[in-house]
Amino acid sequence: MRAILIAFTCFLVIGIILVVVTNDPVSTKVEVVAPKVVLSHMSVPIMKYDGDPERVLEFFPALQVPDAPAEAATQEIEPGTSMVAQPAQSESGFSSQGEDRARLLALIDDWVYVNFSQVGQTKQGRINQTKKNQVLTVYEGDQLESGIQVTLLTNAAATLRLGEAVYNLPLAVEPEFFKELRSTNNPRPLTPDEQKQALEFYMNRWGHKFKAMSEGYQPPPGMMMPQQMTPEQNQKGLEEYRKRYGQLNPHSPNDVKVPYPYPAQQRENFENYWKRFHPGEPMPDFEQLESYRNQFGPGNRIQSADELNAIQSSQTNQ
Repeated sequence: MRAILIAFTCFLVIGIILVVVTNDPVSTKVEVVAPKVVLSHMSVPIMKYDGDPERVLEFFPALQVPDAPAEAATQEIEPGTSMVAQPAQSESGFSSQGEDRARLLALIDDWVYVNFSQVGQTKQGRINQTKKNQVLTVYEGDQLESGIQVTLLTNAAATLRLGEAVYNLPLAVEPEFFKELRSTNNPRPLTPDEQKQALEFYMNRWGHKFKAMSEGYQPPPGMMMPQQMTPEQNQKGLEEYRKRYGQLNPHSPNDVKVPYPYPAQQRENFENYWKRFHPGEPMPDFEQLESYRNQFGPGNRIQSADELNAIQSSQTNQ
């Protein structure tokens, strides 16, 4: 009886499925519609390729190298300045003067013109190549292995030429007082004349070359050229800041001003410090320490041990 019931149920399910499938009103047929292609009106490609690989470069803009000021190469120029002629631009987009100038400055990056001498009509110079730690002796008219020509030697600069680029390498002689400052651990303040000599040596050694390397600088694509802020831009930025973050008040009541301690309070602080961190040790004389402290400051240098002993003896005698 159970088997008959199971068989009857199966036949009933199968019959229902057949009835649903045969009477399904939804059509599953998919119609594909494609546009007609007219061979006589084929679209023309935007750009034809003729198979020449060199023509690929025509589809990209040529790189431009800024030209330096054009002057005559034979004209005498100031030390630390560069000068180039005005050649025609090459097919690659780079001007030959820009290439020569960049290569010349790169080759002499570590060169320091340290000595000039002349005997009769023979002019001789010495160039210190700091990276190689060697001194190169050159004569006027020489052509070096790197292709650099020594066109002129004077007691102010060595004129170097590479292709169409010319640069005056200034004479950089270290001032005599540099040796004195190196020989002591407590250097003295520089006089105004010594400060001027030190600045001149720095410019001849590094400054003029840095300026020449930065000439014609162009920022990377998408970046703006750095510019110094004008007073108008500064005022506009200050106003925008005030609108966004509030008024600027240099005398805000929230500012806490710490008063400078008086001598009596300093003495008390010193005594408390010594008792806490140096218990059992003899405490120095506060007045003597105060006299030493007054000697230090932005305009003074720390005295040597001999000078301090002399001060102590003089105060003891008094």
